[in-house]
Amino acid sequence: MLSDTQVALELNSSSLKAIYIEAITLVTFILEAGSLEELHLKFCIIKQFTFIGKGSLKHFEFEGGYVDSIDLGEVVNLEVVDVSDFTFSWLGLYQMISRSSNLRVLRIWAGFMEEIVYLEAIAKSFPYLTSLSFGCDLEEHWLHFVEEGSYQMQHLVVVEVGWEKIHDQFCPILDTFLEKCPIVKKLNVHGKVSATRTREECQTLANFTSSMIQLMRKYMHVDQIEHAFTVWKTGNSFRMQNTSFDFQYTSI
Repeated sequence: MLSDTQVALELNSSSLKAIYIEAITLVTFILEAGSLEELHLKFCIIKQFTFIGKGSLKHFEFEGGYVDSIDLGEVVNLEVVDVSDFTFSWLGLYQMISRSSNLRVLRIWAGFMEEIVYLEAIAKSFPYLTSLSFGCDLEEHWLHFVEEGSYQMQHLVVVEVGWEKIHDQFCPILDTFLEKCPIVKKLNVHGKVSATRTREECQTLANFTSSMIQLMRKYMHVDQIEHAFTVWKTGNSFRMQNTSFDFQYTSI
């Protein structure tokens, strides 16, 4: 573990295929690896991260932490991009990965994003996407996520969505999104609710649950639909799966 924020680290390897880096704090990190296929950063705080490769990178994962500036160079062969639980610029990330037209898995599960994500740009840049996960603040991003357009996500099989606050428009927007994904087989929906709720919040939750049930009935062709709430403060969760409406309380 490196924790000196004044440290600048430069790593060079011509044969390295995969690297996992956890819990480092650096001002500058330069990674030069011409054969690297898998890059995983976890709980890292880096002011400037630069990756120098030769187009071999296929799997990029950033889990927790913060990077002020990131440069992946020329990446055209990415198949998996997984970004979760850290502050980042979606526009900057999108510009770096948008040339990887063969991308199969895109997961954006962020604590905070600086820009709105537009689904049409994702659909056009990654036509062979099979799995899409999107979770962040609903009011700031999801309402703009599914905009009008004639695009289709023809190969999308797995969809995972989540929000920080229940919103009345969530289910109608999710419905619009699913209509653009004709072969989806698995849908996971995650949300958070307060352990102590007002009458208005309870009514909103009830309406939301009813809308989810209607959505499940409409998309009976989807093999697996799972809807899970996380309850603030108590750490408990309950989930509703398929059309059995069987709420299951578990500790997480």
